[in-house]
Amino acid sequence: LADTINRKSKPSTEADSPALKDLLDLTAPEARSLLRLIASESLPLPEPGYELPGPSGEVIAMAELAWPQFKLALLLDSEVHSETAFVGAHWTTQSIATATINPQEFLARLRQVKHQGGTNAN
Repeated sequence: LADTINRKSKPSTEADSPALKDLLDLTAPEARSLLRLIASESLPLPEPGYELPGPSGEVIAMAELAWPQFKLALLLDSEVHSETAFVGAHWTTQSIATATINPQEFLARLRQVKHQGGTNAN
């Protein structure tokens, strides 16, 4: 289901898009205001419930929201145990709580990795 939502979300990032509405339905309540802000800024929408694959394809970590093309993940407090696996795979992670407290900082990071064409230098 996440793949279906992600395919739908890539072409449209407008705040009232059907893709955003679907994404909001699949996302934890604490992330919804941030998602609306991301959409209002015409930034790429994330994949919900992202499963980080290990070397053999097994799921080694989970993130509430992720931008695989940018190797950027937002974690719920209950997912902090996944941070080590994401960082080991050269991803940047942040808690949803922190991103919500300072959304402009997170939006700046998202704009930066988008501008860099998908590379995420740590």
